[in-house]
Amino acid sequence: MIESKKLIGLTSGELKSLLGEADYEDDSIISFYIGYSPKHFLNMDPDWLKTNLIDGKVSNTYIRE
Repeated sequence: MIESKKLIGLTSGELKSLLGEADYEDDSIISFYIGYSPKHFLNMDPDWLKTNLIDGKVSNTYIRE
């Protein structure tokens, strides 16, 4: 979803309808917990899908490891 940029341009409501309730949300960021990545051995921190919002629409998405 990130590489294809399918989330870009969605409203916050459309994003939450597609992905479910957010774990964190404010006027400029919506974050979704996605768990621990198996590619990181002994990873102590979970990964998050982060979306930046501009004027209520997704402008950028990335994984925070």
